[in-house]
Amino acid sequence: MAELTIDGRKVEVPPGTNLIEAARKLAIEIPYYCYHPALAPVGSCRMCQVEILDPGKPPRVTIACRTEATNGLNVSTTGKDCVAARAATLEFLLANHPLDCPICDKAGECDLQNFTYRHGHGAGRFSEPKRAKLKHEPIGDHILLDQERCILCTRCVRFMGEYAKSPSLVVAGRGDRNVIATFPGEPIHSNYEGNLADICPVGALTLKEFRFKSRVWDLDSTESVCTGCDRNCSILLETKRNRLLRVRPRVNLQVNGHFMCDVGRFGLLDALNPQGREEQGFVKGARVTAADAVAALAATLAAERGKWLIVLSARLTTEELLLAKTVLGPLARTLAYVPVEANGGDAILYTGRAAANAKALERLGVTALDEAAAAKLLAEPATSGLLSFDAALAARLMAGTKGKRLALIDVVAGRAADAPGAPHGAELFVPGTLFSEKDGTFLNLDGVLQRAQRAQRWPQGTIPETVVLREIAGAAKVDVTALVAKPDLTFALLESFGLPGATLAQLPDDGLKLAAAPATAGAAAGATA
Repeated sequence: MAELTIDGRKVEVPPGTNLIEAARKLAIEIPYYCYHPALAPVGSCRMCQVEILDPGKPPRVTIACRTEATNGLNVSTTGKDCVAARAATLEFLLANHPLDCPICDKAGECDLQNFTYRHGHGAGRFSEPKRAKLKHEPIGDHILLDQERCILCTRCVRFMGEYAKSPSLVVAGRGDRNVIATFPGEPIHSNYEGNLADICPVGALTLKEFRFKSRVWDLDSTESVCTGCDRNCSILLETKRNRLLRVRPRVNLQVNGHFMCDVGRFGLLDALNPQGREEQGFVKGARVTAADAVAALAATLAAERGKWLIVLSARLTTEELLLAKTVLGPLARTLAYVPVEANGGDAILYTGRAAANAKALERLGVTALDEAAAAKLLAEPATSGLLSFDAALAARLMAGTKGKRLALIDVVAGRAADAPGAPHGAELFVPGTLFSEKDGTFLNLDGVLQRAQRAQRWPQGTIPETVVLREIAGAAKVDVTALVAKPDLTFALLESFGLPGATLAQLPDDGLKLAAAPATAGAAAGATA
């Protein structure tokens, strides 16, 4: 370890740590634009200037992002020379920067705004006309470029080359005519394009999907996980008046690092803002309240114990899966799930498996059946019908099957308000809830159990799946005392994995890494936070 002093305080950091990260350990802010923890430092913005204090020598001003911590190094972030250098850098960056703050989507979370207030001059001295450059130019499927706002930090250029492995941005021109641009006639096509709006420290790169939708201080931000694949990237769901307006990655070095893919980012905008959502239950084609549909389903399963094929879904939280296994296992002829094959994944984050909680199903010991095996089992005379938590899968399994009954518990959208009959012709339909409408956990492909917090309100009259399952347990006299007696279902879940119990609120913010274990619940396993 290297021991150094920053602003009179000692700190130890691993050799090779740059001064920005060393100062961060002491909660000392060193402002920067071009530096990003996930990208190679280049030292182009000159904003992170600090002073090196050597005995008997004048203070030496240098950039913190390219200076490594060494034993005995003495650093000042408040010396008059480095403070003046930062102010001069900001004055230079603002010389041609437009006053777009009243209309810019970045306002409220803009590093140029924040650092100007904290480190800049109180007023500008330039009176010359500002240079005019391209504004709101589409350069990709999701990104608009405003060259006037760009400060040429080159984060975007480096991100596309280093991380996204798609070097589609360049610095074009010379000298004061430098601009960020795409190759002529070649817009950005990348599954990681949305990250450009996140890493841009100003408002030069903005999302088409979020443009002019809201001021950032009007958004409610909730920590959650992405369910676009079984990577379960840590994310922030940002809502306004119960509508999801923006999805951003949340830093989690053991899951997704600093970024997320566009499949999850923009897919969730559609999935969590469903249009034409079915919010009423159905019993034998007639519209009923969700509570009546649940009662009818519970009575049916209780009366026909051991005759239904029940297929769980990886869309459910881990707690819901544990409760479903406990309640529905004794009632089902077979309790199973259908594994999902990878489709279109990449070598960065996106796995292509649209089954967010598949690992939990596996670890809980739920039987895995492929679609052909499930359809064959459904067609057998001993099977009365199918209860599915996935409407699309149920439609495929029921195709070509005659005389079988269907019960659905899922979120179904895209139907007209007066559409006749239940979705997919189900005899029993209970409107389900989105993962963003409840608290729970998801277990990703690497065995990291993460908390997903409620970010939206479920529609009035809709009943969460945990309540549905408890109603079924009551009607069928399935004993769930061992689960509901615990502080919460997360506590019971961890104990079922052979781990010390902990409530949902007690889980680490970056998730709990579960050690490898057999695919049956209750097997002994270790865990590290």
